[in-house]
Amino acid sequence: MGKRINKYLKINNNNKSVRKANLTGVKHIFIKYLSILIKNIKSIGSYLLSIIFPEDGMCLICRKDKLNKDFICLCCEKNIKSKEGSSYIKIEEEVLKYYSTSYYSHEIRDLLMRFKYKKDFNVGRFFAYSILEVIDKQHIEFDYICYVPASKSGIKARGYDQSKILASIIREYNNKTILHCINRNNNTREQKTLSSEERWENLKEAFYFDNRFKDKIKDKKVILIDDVVTTGATVYYCYKQLKNNGAKEINILTVAKSKL
Repeated sequence: MGKRINKYLKINNNNKSVRKANLTGVKHIFIKYLSILIKNIKSIGSYLLSIIFPEDGMCLICRKDKLNKDFICLCCEKNIKSKEGSSYIKIEEEVLKYYSTSYYSHEIRDLLMRFKYKKDFNVGRFFAYSILEVIDKQHIEFDYICYVPASKSGIKARGYDQSKILASIIREYNNKTILHCINRNNNTREQKTLSSEERWENLKEAFYFDNRFKDKIKDKKVILIDDVVTTGATVYYCYKQLKNNGAKEINILTVAKSKL
């Protein structure tokens, strides 16, 4: 009996080599994804700490004036032009309405760079609160929160999705569910390097809807969160994914409105 078992368990030198190669490949993949996981955990940790332990209460822009409750001092606030009311994107026969908290400026650009590339989540809170003010002022009602997903390469480089973080902060103040229902293909070019026409063409097939959420979103009111509107191509194609899959009402909310 023992001989029979040994016969089937016998491993020759070739099998040992294959097994060793396979183990090396598995080890390489494990190390790769472990490093990504650690990077994301660190980013989430930084985000949580920034909420629990805000910075020193100084103005986010000039870093000089001490604040009582807001994120920006009165002097710097004068350099940010708030965007009142709604804006519109017209494509073919469809007119899309959206809201932005402010116009794109040097100050807003610097804040966005810190939020997107330097893990300054206090800036993210400032942006999210500004969006919440628009929601309140415009009396926007909604069932779910959606967001424009960043590209996989962008998330890999930064360790997080800035629009997802904005959505998460907004959720804290209304207990609404975030639907991670819009996905993004990774074969698009960097938008900031393209002309207006090229941006629209570049994103034409960039987004797709996760059908697992089709029943949830049907006949519901949702808000769609993004950082900056330039040509409107990004929010438009995400809007179409939500609308084509049954959303009843879609309100688009962005941090800033820019021009190409």
